[in-house]
Amino acid sequence: MLIGAMAAALVNAGTANVAAGIAAAIAAAVLLEYFSPTVTLVFAADQIVTGAGINLLALGVSGALYERFNNPGAAIFGIWPYWVSIFALILCD
Repeated sequence: MLIGAMAAALVNAGTANVAAGIAAAIAAAVLLEYFSPTVTLVFAADQIVTGAGINLLALGVSGALYERFNNPGAAIFGIWPYWVSIFALILCD
């Protein structure tokens, strides 16, 4: 939901087209959801840990994008969502 909402907000702000925002939300959610079975089936990871990692990844990416577009002068690693994203990627492996 976080990634879909962020994708919809960014596309809708850029294009002022609600249909494009909805399509972007669906596409972002589907792309993120394909990550879970891939990690679970291919790498034989635990489903609960994979789900927690994907939730942390979504939180980190959406928070980082929010901070980036609302505070363009922020340092890349100076805000906490980037660290949450890195932790989520480590947790998924």
